[in-house]
Amino acid sequence: KPLSARCGGLQSLVGALKGRHVVICGAGPSLEENYRHLGKIAERGNVALIAADMAFRPLMRAGIRPRYAISCETTPRDFFSGLDTSKTELLAFSCVCPRTAREWKGSVRFYNWLLHGEPWDALWNEAGVSLGFAATGSIVTSQALSIALGCGAQSVMLAGNDLGFSDRCYAR
Repeated sequence: KPLSARCGGLQSLVGALKGRHVVICGAGPSLEENYRHLGKIAERGNVALIAADMAFRPLMRAGIRPRYAISCETTPRDFFSGLDTSKTELLAFSCVCPRTAREWKGSVRFYNWLLHGEPWDALWNEAGVSLGFAATGSIVTSQALSIALGCGAQSVMLAGNDLGFSDRCYAR
């Protein structure tokens, strides 16, 4: 709660994404096929890459630094450990694992899920309703999509958001 109060919510993100092209990177195996293209467009000033938590490490290993990472993981996971997060902004669900938010070296922006009624309203009141809300399909890529559309992105593209798997589920 003190960290979310200090870091704030999504308000400043609206101006940062408005009118930009947003690429949301999921962690599906097809992400690997797009590294060359993503590396080229990540450098453009009018493009913002948002990496799902599990896609952040594969992108960084491929030499691609996303402008944003997003996580809604409430249990301890090592998605970001050992990586330089100082130049990436974390978009974090207000109930994200506290260790993830504390260890993040870059800036953090918190958000709530767009669910109402009990027990959600009590939780949002505790977290802070001023953080902002993201519609969710219960996966982090749909939350990133909701945020990008809500911030007025000019266009949105998904990479590595595989909906069917054959031999493996995630990028290496």
